[in-house]
Amino acid sequence: MRKKYIPLILLIVVIILFSGCGEPVIEGTAPSKPTLDSPIDSEQATALRLDWSTALGATSYQVYLGKTLGSMTLIAQNITNTFYDITGLDSSSLYYWKVVAKNNAGMTPSDSKVFSTGALRSGNYVEIRDIATNTGSDFTITLSGNVSDVRAIEIILTFDSSLIQLAPNGTLNDFELLNSLSDALAIIEINQNSVTISISKNSNFTLNNETFLRITCDANAITGVSQITLAEGSRIIDANFNTVTFNKNDKGFVFIR
Repeated sequence: MRKKYIPLILLIVVIILFSGCGEPVIEGTAPSKPTLDSPIDSEQATALRLDWSTALGATSYQVYLGKTLGSMTLIAQNITNTFYDITGLDSSSLYYWKVVAKNNAGMTPSDSKVFSTGALRSGNYVEIRDIATNTGSDFTITLSGNVSDVRAIEIILTFDSSLIQLAPNGTLNDFELLNSLSDALAIIEINQNSVTISISKNSNFTLNNETFLRITCDANAITGVSQITLAEGSRIIDANFNTVTFNKNDKGFVFIR
């Protein structure tokens, strides 16, 4: 009778499969890419919740945050929820964030997203409201303020004309005075990278945390974030022609999609 022999390689495979726990070893895969849900391209409070979608196969998440793409640092790890609450953000600031999904087989980062935080609305201030728009589209920005018993406001706004254009038509029709300043006199000076708006009335006026100016703008065919800055030379004048102290720290962010 001929003897039957099991080939050596087949024998080794059989031994591996049926050794130990009795089940074959299957190599794992890294989790799928998480998607950031909110906040995205928007103005937020200085305390907020970051939300993202579940990544297939993820057992935990890491959260990164920074004021530039290159400066994002780890702020939370071993998160098993798909959200993270943060507090203590600076006002009038831009923040980039991303999430990394993890499991024993590896790590998969999300895309990076961006949002802004609102202005410090206390005391005398002028605020430029942030806005999101599409590339190549017209949009409007609004300014609001809080001052009491003043005679004139001179606002100097600076911007990058390669990304956006304030008052693209270069006419008074690009500017609209609102609410208690709807009947005021405005003198406009338009330059390549700045706009100066001088607003005055025959009698003293007050801005009670209200919107007072709308400006037509245009987004160039470039995606990203553009900044409108309230220049240091901006000023508010009272009835005695003295300069009124006010918060000039606000920046307006335009998210161009």
